[in-house]
Amino acid sequence: MVHQETQLFEDEPALIRCLPQLNDLRLAGELTDLSIELDCIFAIGGRAEDASFSTVDKFDTKKRRWVELAPLYRERFNHSAVSVQVGRERVICVFGGWTRNYEEEYLKTCELYSPREDR
Repeated sequence: MVHQETQLFEDEPALIRCLPQLNDLRLAGELTDLSIELDCIFAIGGRAEDASFSTVDKFDTKKRRWVELAPLYRERFNHSAVSVQVGRERVICVFGGWTRNYEEEYLKTCELYSPREDR
């Protein structure tokens, strides 16, 4: 089921836009890693044609709206993300992937994101 505000595009290559408020058209095959945490879905990074994104967007399933959050330190796509408990807080760890500005570069780094602190 597609949310009534979600716009889905099918083309070669397949494209998807999460919601009109996000203003980013991303390749579906390299959309991002989606992480589900605390009744929210996080869309992290991604790629469109010749650029990669550092954006982090959160969909609050209770309020039914998207919010743009603090960006990643590095633009990345084809990465992995996982939500883990660290002490009393759940954080999102983003691993590896690629970045693309003028040419593609493999990333050997990890970023830790705190939804509570938005950083």
